[in-house]
Amino acid sequence: MSAKRLKHLFFTAVSLVIGIGFFLSPLSFIKSSAASFTETKIRSIIADAQAKIDGLYDVDKTALEEKITLAQGYLQSSSLQSASSVAEEILALSSERKPVSAHAVWHRPTEKSLAELENSLDIYKDIGVNLVFVETFYHGYSMFKSDTVPYYKGFETANYGKYDDYLSAFSALAAERGIETHAWVENFYVGVEPNSPFLKEHPAWIMYNGEVQTLAGEKSLTYLQRSEGGAYIFIDPANDNVCNFLIEYYKELLEKNPQVTGLNLDYIRYPVSTQSVDTGYSRLAMCEFVSELGLENSFNPLAPLADMYEQFQSDVLSVSGNYQKWCAFRRRQITEFVERIYKEVKGEYGSVLSTAVFSSVSDSYDKKKQDWQTWFKNGWIDIATPMAYLDTATQVKNAVQTMRNLAGDKCYYYTGLASSYRNFPAYENVNQIQASYDGGAHGYTIFCATQVLGMTDVQKMLKLSSGGQTSCLPHASADKTLTAYKETLNRRVRDLYIPSGEMTQPQATALSQKMTELTNLPCSTSAEIAAIKNKVSALSAGDYASGRAQARISEL
Repeated sequence: MSAKRLKHLFFTAVSLVIGIGFFLSPLSFIKSSAASFTETKIRSIIADAQAKIDGLYDVDKTALEEKITLAQGYLQSSSLQSASSVAEEILALSSERKPVSAHAVWHRPTEKSLAELENSLDIYKDIGVNLVFVETFYHGYSMFKSDTVPYYKGFETANYGKYDDYLSAFSALAAERGIETHAWVENFYVGVEPNSPFLKEHPAWIMYNGEVQTLAGEKSLTYLQRSEGGAYIFIDPANDNVCNFLIEYYKELLEKNPQVTGLNLDYIRYPVSTQSVDTGYSRLAMCEFVSELGLENSFNPLAPLADMYEQFQSDVLSVSGNYQKWCAFRRRQITEFVERIYKEVKGEYGSVLSTAVFSSVSDSYDKKKQDWQTWFKNGWIDIATPMAYLDTATQVKNAVQTMRNLAGDKCYYYTGLASSYRNFPAYENVNQIQASYDGGAHGYTIFCATQVLGMTDVQKMLKLSSGGQTSCLPHASADKTLTAYKETLNRRVRDLYIPSGEMTQPQATALSQKMTELTNLPCSTSAEIAAIKNKVSALSAGDYASGRAQARISEL
């Protein structure tokens, strides 16, 4: 059993002990609407908060009691809107603070000076963000000065002082604030017409649609993808030159930016397609597929691309079962590329690999040729960021549960949320974050930076719900996560469990000694992590507390 798998089980066990490719087009700033709760809803929020206080949950009791008193006063004076506003704060303050959790953001670069970068990162630190996925391979351009990919247009004159480029500046400043930086890379998506550099530099790499057009009497295939929401251009995953190029770019990225510790794989797929609106065509892909079928002698590899495509349709895909084989061929290209990243990039640099996918197997597998179940089950991906861009907290919870049930527990889950992007009130971030935890996630990732940096109401909700504290990342080393649990447990014992009378000082001392024993154990190998896991699982909350304190220690 791998160390990552054992560490994941260890993370879950400790929780029991101490109680703790898709596309969305960029939008302009959207202002979240204010809450407008009914009196019944406000009283329910107040009651839930009081239950958290009474139940010894790890919340800011003083702040909550002040807000509860204020909201009740507004209700008595029939100031419903004022009571609603305070109820939002109560809702956020009622979130139990977690010592180990990802509070992440997908960040699209806009800052063109050190001062602007520092301002953005200061906001992130203030609201408890501990991980940022910085868009790095974006529209076919690079956010660091690469030897092979042009630097992103519009940033050539940006000034980052002693730093060479955007990514080196961002990752260094983030590290100073205790924020981890991963590079968000868009793999096979390389921009929109006419701006993608790949159209000029690598025309042989472009992927074509199953659509023939006639211009000036000549037939040609179209390359603008039809089901992506715009004039999107993709490069061909079946082309070894494409995959080699991306692998080398990622190695260069990590080599030149040592403070970037992970890759977040987006657009790790084919464009959305069905048999009637198909894509994935290139000279190389069609030649390779017919060769697998033993039909290579029937095709002229030098024929005009449109003629080759028409013969491919009439002589190959018209045969029963061959379209399903064509789909499997394309899925295999993506899966093999993910495996290459795991072996060649993670294998050399030890970087954390994450990927943004939807929880729907049918949409991913059939429409995007994306077999993420295989990636996760093979242990190639460290973190899934399931894009739960949904309307309700219940839907978010169900989406996370669905992915976990399908993909297993060999990776962590940092749920992708977009409630503010979709113009829901700021407090809905809190509801959806809690729902993702309820679904089994180990944290969350907000899409995207504009819905945080540009919205003080969202910042307020996130800060209140995190208690302004920075959690330890779940994928951190086992000694760091265990230390974070130990420190939180000690604080809860001191501030909550002993004052309640449901834990004695001798019990507290015994529990502290047990946690010290665990944190002092070696935890660098699979066997060592397994030993800690077994010790954690053997602990009984009833040996250290009673009543509400016991319940808090033993619950998930």
